[in-house]
Amino acid sequence: MKNDYYLSEGILYIVMSSGDVAKVNARNYSKVKNYRWRCLTKPNGKKYAITNVEVSEGKRKTLYLHRAILDKAKSEAIDHINNDGLDCRNNNLRECTLQQNNFNRGKTANNQSGYKGVTWRKDCKKWQSVIHINKKKKHLGYFDTIEHAYQAYVQACYATRGEFAHC
Repeated sequence: MKNDYYLSEGILYIVMSSGDVAKVNARNYSKVKNYRWRCLTKPNGKKYAITNVEVSEGKRKTLYLHRAILDKAKSEAIDHINNDGLDCRNNNLRECTLQQNNFNRGKTANNQSGYKGVTWRKDCKKWQSVIHINKKKKHLGYFDTIEHAYQAYVQACYATRGEFAHC
């Protein structure tokens, strides 16, 4: 079964059997039209459009829509700027390093404070702010309010990660 497509204002919408919709620029229609795209939901809840392609006799591999659009190998990192894995418009995709791609992640699934980079410390009864830089945890301080702890994280995030900051 092929996907349904519809076009609106230069954006091609790909409707998958799950009901999820991926977006690409209309000019990329030739790159996507010959595949049956389906939605893959990762354990963290993030969704991507994928298909299976034959690489040799009977062997198949998974092709992600964003890789088909930018024509990039699996070893090359691609970042969805708005963090929506189904938004594969050219202005939402950028090449990056793996570290830069990891910067643009949201909160972890076990986050209890509701804020990235902020945890409650029972021992001192304060909010702690931390950020990871070059695989090392950097302590940003202890704070009386969660808002102040998060503000410290946001400042450090933009200072160290620039355009890839996701706070």
